Amino acid sequence: MRRLKLILFPEFDTVRQLEMKGYGLFKCAGAIFLASLITTYFLSFLMWLSVPALVLSILMIIVGMIWISWLGRHPSRHVFCPYCASKNDVFVSKQEFHCDICDRLVQLDKKGEPIAAEGSITHKEY
Repeated sequence: MRRLKLILFPEFDTVRQLEMKGYGLFKCAGAIFLASLITTYFLSFLMWLSVPALVLSILMIIVGMIWISWLGRHPSRHVFCPYCASKNDVFVSKQEFHCDICDRLVQLDKKGEPIAAEGSITHKEY
């Protein structure tokens, strides 16, 4: 039951993570759609296989758009990473997240300000 809940209602820290998961879903649906179109055009004797694949890919795209728009309605705030200074759109319910650019763990204090979670910040000397 827990696995099903994680599949239907995954936990994302940032809006970009949600977008990347959605792009993966749309790439998969597009590949299925393209493959089934090619199969329908060139191998018409496999119509029994390609027509359901076309319907499946269209349903994946529609359900994916609804799913992402539903998950994207959760409020987010802009937080700058203390390591690389990149802007992350973090969901309000999160107290820590991995930066989208440098992938380092950043914690948020009670005010919502970022705190470096991996120790002190070291700057490169040029």
